[in-house]
Amino acid sequence: MPLDKQKLKDDLIAIGKQAVEQQWDTPTSIGAMVDAIDAFVRSGDVVGVTVHRDTAEVLDSTQTGVGKVQ
Repeated sequence: MPLDKQKLKDDLIAIGKQAVEQQWDTPTSIGAMVDAIDAFVRSGDVVGVTVHRDTAEVLDSTQTGVGKVQ
């Protein structure tokens, strides 16, 4: 699935509002933003990966399935 930038934006806005309302300190605010960005990155699929090995036997391969960022 493609990355959902609108969801990330909505999550960051919600975090900002909650941080102001609850008077979060900087580490708490940053931690919440890091968690939202981590979830955003992990939500995307990894497709079309090409691997090239430079050896005596040149092997090229292309990923046909869908992977996830871990």
